[in-house]
Amino acid sequence: MTWLFVRFYLGVLAVLFAAWWIVGIVFWARFEADQARVYEEAHAGGARLAAAALLNVPIAERPSVLRELQRGFAYPLYLESRENLAPIVDRRLNSSKNVVYISEFQSVVTALDDGQALGLGPFPNYTRQEIEGALAGWMKLAAQKIDDVDATQSQQALKALQGLFEFPIELIPLTDLPDREQVRVAAGSEMVFFGSDDDGYFVASPLQNGQEGLLGGPLPRFGNISQFGNISATVGATTFALVLMPAALAIAILLRPVAQQLRRIETAAKTFANGDLSARVDERRVPSAKQLAAAFNQMATRTEGMVKTQTELLQAVSHELRTPLTRIRFGIDLIEAARSDDERKERLKSLDQASEELDELVGELLQYVRLGNAEPTIHQEHINIDQAVDMLITKNAIANENITFEQQHSEANAVVFADPVGLHRVLGNLLSNASRFAKTAVTVSSRTSGNNTVIEVDDDGIGIDSSERIRVFEPFVRLEQQGERGGGVGLGLALVKRILENHGGRVEISEAPQGGCRIMTFWPQDPSSSKA
Repeated sequence: MTWLFVRFYLGVLAVLFAAWWIVGIVFWARFEADQARVYEEAHAGGARLAAAALLNVPIAERPSVLRELQRGFAYPLYLESRENLAPIVDRRLNSSKNVVYISEFQSVVTALDDGQALGLGPFPNYTRQEIEGALAGWMKLAAQKIDDVDATQSQQALKALQGLFEFPIELIPLTDLPDREQVRVAAGSEMVFFGSDDDGYFVASPLQNGQEGLLGGPLPRFGNISQFGNISATVGATTFALVLMPAALAIAILLRPVAQQLRRIETAAKTFANGDLSARVDERRVPSAKQLAAAFNQMATRTEGMVKTQTELLQAVSHELRTPLTRIRFGIDLIEAARSDDERKERLKSLDQASEELDELVGELLQYVRLGNAEPTIHQEHINIDQAVDMLITKNAIANENITFEQQHSEANAVVFADPVGLHRVLGNLLSNASRFAKTAVTVSSRTSGNNTVIEVDDDGIGIDSSERIRVFEPFVRLEQQGERGGGVGLGLALVKRILENHGGRVEISEAPQGGCRIMTFWPQDPSSSKA
């Protein structure tokens, strides 16, 4: 039982871990997509400027131009054939943005128009200092474009540059820069990077006139990029502390009462297995496992009944079969000692009666055991009571010429919802019993009582004492009564009771109006007919 809950607990933890892992994958995918956006937007303008510078020179001179451009960059610039790029990267280079971040190599590439691509990178850790190094080359190129034109054309050149960049650029007096950045420019810095998470980040490069600078920004938000390296570990620790551990504790608390209830069922099962067939589970004390407890109790009740039936059968075999077997053995001895053929025939007739009695007993025993060993298969249908009773009355009237059989109806064409074989055996046993004890008359009647069809069999014999009316339904109980004709094996009423119970009905005994015995059988009506 403990191992069962350990496995369940581990399974739940596995599900939670899988959920955390999936969330982590989704989160990381979103982070990489946002990181690619930041890289592409930050370097788009500069990459296009560098690409334009390369396109203006012959292919053979590009390596020397590239080496000249490299001096302004803190990370490598390189040329790559587009055939070597992944198909998805090549397709994106054909789009309008034509600047793509390759996360595998941590590089930014832009397309040239002759089958080549210009790349910058890789960027190992995109911190504040590395941002300045990465953007320095782009800003120098942009500032150089402004310096190369006349002051009267600077705004036109600025407008052309703005079409290449993904963030705003403008010309400002250097005195508009923060004091710290003014000091850095005065000290000779060719590019300064400044700002905050709240106001955004900016980059500025002084022009050759010493009075103005090219300002770019606010840039794509780089403020949290340096923290992404620790996000995975942070999310993992946070998830474990805030989700997995409380979930594990909650599961343990929730499963504890369930475990206790299952242990009660386990204890009852062990007790039952050790031979105490009366062991049951109190369903009120196991609300979370009530269906399991009910199934166990049903199984235990059924098993106990089967064992009881088998015990009864063994007792019957040892006791009830002894009489006919003794008669057969004694009859065989008498046949051997017979003096004439007539005497021999008489004793053979006695043997035949004993064998019939034995056959009847064995048949009754098998039927009783069959009805009690498992849930019986019954095929219920609507049966006309008059027709069923008439056939049985005719059969019993032939064997009991001194008895008058009568059938009474409370309504015409009355029907009972029952299994034909079961109904035939019940009515046959009741009529046979009534015939043995009746003085002159047996009456069969039917009526409706609530949701039951009631079939009653009356006789005018001496009846059954009220103290014996429950005991007579036990197997092999035979009441010694004066006036009984013929014998029985003591299973008739026991079979009647079991068949009715299998139908969901019941059987009762009372006193008949004639003073004899009345046996009432209650057959539940067809539920579908009641609803209709």
